[in-house]
Amino acid sequence: FKRAVDIRTGEYGRTGLMFSCMFLLIAAYVVMKAARDSLFLYKLGVAQLPFVYILVAIFSGAVAWLYAHFFRRLPVSAQLHTTFFAGAAVLLAFWLALSSEAPWLYYALYLWASGYGLLTVAQSWLFANQVFTTREAKRLFGVIGAGAILGGTVGGLLTTALAAVVGTEGLLVVAACGYAACSGVIALLDRMTRASVPAPDAVASSSDDADPQAGEPSLSRFAGYGSHLVVIAGLIALGEVVATLVDYQFKAIVREAYPSKDALTAFLGTFYAGLGVVSFLVQLLTTGFVVQTLGLSAVLLSLPVTLLAGSLAVVASPGFNPVAFLKLSEGSFRYSVNKAGLELLYVPLPWTIKTK
Repeated sequence: FKRAVDIRTGEYGRTGLMFSCMFLLIAAYVVMKAARDSLFLYKLGVAQLPFVYILVAIFSGAVAWLYAHFFRRLPVSAQLHTTFFAGAAVLLAFWLALSSEAPWLYYALYLWASGYGLLTVAQSWLFANQVFTTREAKRLFGVIGAGAILGGTVGGLLTTALAAVVGTEGLLVVAACGYAACSGVIALLDRMTRASVPAPDAVASSSDDADPQAGEPSLSRFAGYGSHLVVIAGLIALGEVVATLVDYQFKAIVREAYPSKDALTAFLGTFYAGLGVVSFLVQLLTTGFVVQTLGLSAVLLSLPVTLLAGSLAVVASPGFNPVAFLKLSEGSFRYSVNKAGLELLYVPLPWTIKTK
């Protein structure tokens, strides 16, 4: 077990706080995601899912563009504080507005939750890349990722326990509190590392990778890492295509099985909790071992191989259990071993390219 976690002297404080941030972040996201999915499926139905998937892609692209142009020069800790408090405020606004039951609000909530989840997770991992060195990251990102997975388990259990108490809409308030708590953890971690970690703009201005006039990475430096960036983009794109197909299959079958809104929310919470347990065990006990013994290629192959097995099971015997198994396989490996592997691909990149 000590070999699997491998936290060394001087690393416990940073690792513990980053673990806590990921725990709270994903717990809040799972609560928000379960409420979002249940409300959308219950109010608008499965037939609207393909349209909202397309809108999510467009909205997420717009969020990424706005982030790259207006927020990237802020220190990552300041970005996180702004994002967390804005997210909490918007969730509270949705909680108040959903009483009108206007159909467009369910589309808006789905889009917001998807784009916001993408942004906060990316910012948090970027902050982790800033806080830890390359050698520390190879040992500790598995442990930190386990905090995210454990947060998913607790978030699912909270969803199941509270769905009948506060209602599906009330879970948005619970998620808002979780995001506010994330900001407090980031403040503690920022205070701990402020003396030794420069702000991103300072790194960019002093880096050899920056253009002296524009303060941006030169095109030649981007070209030097072109094939590496294409590999990362390709892995993410293919993963999203498969994940979308699996997500549609799963939501279509659970909507048919659970016609009640709060019962559907409670089931999703239970499922996400079980998903978190499986992912946590995979992440904590296998990721570090696989990375250090079999290499990064084996880590990145784990998700496609698992999805192939799950997809063959669905083809052989369509139904609730095979589809649930496929979703469990996709979620447990995608957010554990595969996530750690993708994050490690960013580590060798210079800071100015990494932030882009």
